[in-house]
Amino acid sequence: MKITIASGCGFCSGVKRAIKLAEDCAENDKEVYTLGPLIHNLQVVQRLEEKGVKAVDSIDNILSGTVLFRSHGVKPEDFIKAEKKHLKIIDGTCPIVSRVQRLAEKLTEEGYSVVIVGDPNHPEVEGIVSRARDAIVVRSPNEVKRIKKKRLGIIAQTTQTLSNLRAVVSQVMETASEVKVYNTICKAVLRLQESSCKLAEMVDILLVVGGISSANTKRLFLLAKEINPNTYHIEGKGDMRLEWLHQKEEIGITAGTSTPSWVIDEVVDEIKRDMKN
Repeated sequence: MKITIASGCGFCSGVKRAIKLAEDCAENDKEVYTLGPLIHNLQVVQRLEEKGVKAVDSIDNILSGTVLFRSHGVKPEDFIKAEKKHLKIIDGTCPIVSRVQRLAEKLTEEGYSVVIVGDPNHPEVEGIVSRARDAIVVRSPNEVKRIKKKRLGIIAQTTQTLSNLRAVVSQVMETASEVKVYNTICKAVLRLQESSCKLAEMVDILLVVGGISSANTKRLFLLAKEINPNTYHIEGKGDMRLEWLHQKEEIGITAGTSTPSWVIDEVVDEIKRDMKN
């Protein structure tokens, strides 16, 4: 039995930065809160809570102390609320997400109707929407038909697939009179998608490790599942069923950009223990 790990899996630079900010705050400040989970990984959120960093759903739930805005970004109104309450603000928004937010503002100023390719319920997309006037969010080209505007500026959630962005743009071009497109998908995410899909072709089974609510991890799973039916999404070693590995010689492992390396290592160790038995 051989284990192969996809290149580029695990924490991206934006997640590393957010966690470093949280750990620094835990060391230097008495009361530290994140607005929503810092990243979509339960194990990391629990570890931060053990260090004194608490996740809350609203600024209204913070009376004093430090608020760390999560890597997905927040709405401008949350900055205003935090300032009015005289909270210490640490912005942990991923720099790549911040760029998408600025582009949404820029396109709006230029008179374009902003189209965001992504999940309307994801906090990253909600933050981007809040920076564009009457933004339209579409999950796929199937939803393009409801767009009536003719002058469109298109951007994407940073964890989207390039194929989906291309498909939406192609569909939009059939009816719009002017289209301006920015490819705002994170390059690290694209590289991880590519390496994971290649690995899915090579192995008997692929384990995708990461938070159930992690958008980039879910997308990895769906992409790989199309290539290899023996693909499973697990949050950690506890979700793995050893019968999946029965009579499998090549095992592949990939993980989302919000999955810590120690969780990946635990999965590998669990497989090795089974190999010995």
